[in-house]
Amino acid sequence: PQFSWGATFIINIPVIIVALLAVTFIAPQSREAVRKPLDPIGSVVSITGISALLFAIIEGSHLGWLSPIVIASFVATAVLGVLFIWWEQWVKHPLLPLSLFQKPLFSIGSAVIALVFFVMIAFFLLITLYLQFVLGYSALAAGIATLPMALASLIIAPRTTRLTERFGSGPVMSTGFIFIAVGLILLTSASTSTAYPLLFVAFILLG
Repeated sequence: PQFSWGATFIINIPVIIVALLAVTFIAPQSREAVRKPLDPIGSVVSITGISALLFAIIEGSHLGWLSPIVIASFVATAVLGVLFIWWEQWVKHPLLPLSLFQKPLFSIGSAVIALVFFVMIAFFLLITLYLQFVLGYSALAAGIATLPMALASLIIAPRTTRLTERFGSGPVMSTGFIFIAVGLILLTSASTSTAYPLLFVAFILLG
């Protein structure tokens, strides 16, 4: 009650500062003998294109999907997308080497992971609304309730490299997607009186 919704973004500033200091003074340097330069133009074009797309999606329901500014944002997204692809093919040290997408494993894996991210982003929004407005959790309690997802990721993520080396990327990725599917299936039984243990198990699987 004492803070506006904008405080949710401001609170991340100290975390970013600590992360930058840690990367600068603690993280080891790259082992590559030749340092490749950055791609600032590609970065600016990609960020601008994504920002235009997000603006169009967010404001479309408010201003109207046929609003000139919304249509212009979608057009700008398309133009910047084409420009980004052209630039990445031309520049010597691209931000995103497009040749990687010629590898089926990389292309399929990237597409599936992107799809999962879209699903999880929608899930985070809906689960927050569900916990607060259906089960009556406070904002703090809702955040604490979803901590099992973060803890599960914290435990499993560092071990994925070793699991991939042992079993291969396909089985590891498939198992992860199965866990996500089972977690979402469990949540389909959620109601106005769902006890937290069910949510806890689902959150662990989703993490």
